[in-house]
Amino acid sequence: MQLDFEAKLPKNCNMGIIGLSQLGNTCFMNSGLQCLSNTLELTKYFCYGLYKKDLNIDNPLGLGGKVAISYAELI
Repeated sequence: MQLDFEAKLPKNCNMGIIGLSQLGNTCFMNSGLQCLSNTLELTKYFCYGLYKKDLNIDNPLGLGGKVAISYAELI
């Protein structure tokens, strides 16, 4: 499936600038988020909501998709 990713972005978007405010010891989380967010195929997967069909919200050992949903909101 070919997706026009640039068309989804706002005109004044600075690609690659995303992360958390530094809250003490969050630098490792920030570097991980930077790496993930700059993986274009993964970012498209979340930006276009394609991840929703793969969520396993019924797994009693899981978190009901909360991590994936939160990541999608961040992206």
